Amino acid sequence: MIHGVSSIDRGVIIRLFPTLFGVWFFAKREGKLLVIPALSIIAFNLHPIGRTVWFYSLFWLIPFLVWPFCKRSLVARSLGTTFTIHSVGGAIWIWAFNLPAAVWVSLIPVVILERSIFALGISASYILMNNLLAYLSSKNLLPEGVAYNRKYLFKILKVSS
Repeated sequence: MIHGVSSIDRGVIIRLFPTLFGVWFFAKREGKLLVIPALSIIAFNLHPIGRTVWFYSLFWLIPFLVWPFCKRSLVARSLGTTFTIHSVGGAIWIWAFNLPAAVWVSLIPVVILERSIFALGISASYILMNNLLAYLSSKNLLPEGVAYNRKYLFKILKVSS
């Protein structure tokens, strides 16, 4: 992206664009957001190659499965987030690059490991940033109104109300 708009290839856009939907899923917790992985499943399976590896799109049912737990579980919310990102990226990727079915099948174990690590990373990042914001807020280094979630504060961090 540094070299100008003319050098941005499809891969760069496809890697960045889905993240917007993940942020939306993580931040909002609205049932209508499940339309994103649903549309991704449909788009993937409408592609001639995607139709032959339809089972790959079953990953994108994970946001539906974890949805009931997202309000009380950070890991569930993170899993829903990373698989929402994956669903958008996968649906766009298959149409942009026409990867053969064998490639999609070979990616299944990679996706399981990769998305598990991403979910843990999202959770850890959230906890770290939440505690950093709480600490900075307790020292009056942030403007009023910057929110943090008390549920995820470290016990050693004593933040008054």
